[in-house]
Amino acid sequence: MLIITDYTGASEALKVTDLQLTLQLGQVAQLDFTTWNEDSNMTGYNMLSPRALIQEPGTGMLFRVSENDGSTSGKYYSRAVTCLSIIQDLNDSYIRSTIKGNQTLEACMDLITKKTKFTYTIHDTISDHDFCDEGFGNGRCLDLFLNTLVTDFGFEWSNDNYHIDIYKTIGKQDAFVFVDGDDVNS
Repeated sequence: MLIITDYTGASEALKVTDLQLTLQLGQVAQLDFTTWNEDSNMTGYNMLSPRALIQEPGTGMLFRVSENDGSTSGKYYSRAVTCLSIIQDLNDSYIRSTIKGNQTLEACMDLITKKTKFTYTIHDTISDHDFCDEGFGNGRCLDLFLNTLVTDFGFEWSNDNYHIDIYKTIGKQDAFVFVDGDDVNS
């Protein structure tokens, strides 16, 4: 079961099957599942709408509904739902200003998290970046974070709901890796 919260703030349990959580380094986490409209699931099922908030109880991670496609299966209607991590809420903010010249990662993160629920921690020393004449800003915050800051400053990140952790490198170089289907099986 997942917990769904609609745009009014009402919460309800939602029965699901085929739950799959996809976590990849440097990518927005994704949650996929199927749900249906049986009597005991109607309240949660009817709350499914774009941008509804889904909480995965095992990890406590928050997701936003981004896609849900339906199909008929006998007397029930099912929906295949895709949700993206709550970090996508950063794209609700648009920065119209720019900062130019040599900038710290902290100055750039302050700019994109200003007036949002998001906080961040920079765990390592990361060199400044010179934005020269093009500057940094003038765009949606998540786009600026993923497409400019990550590449220009060369860091890795993870998020715990509304908090972003930034590291020079996550993990260890040449460490042993578990690969599903190769050296580890479910």
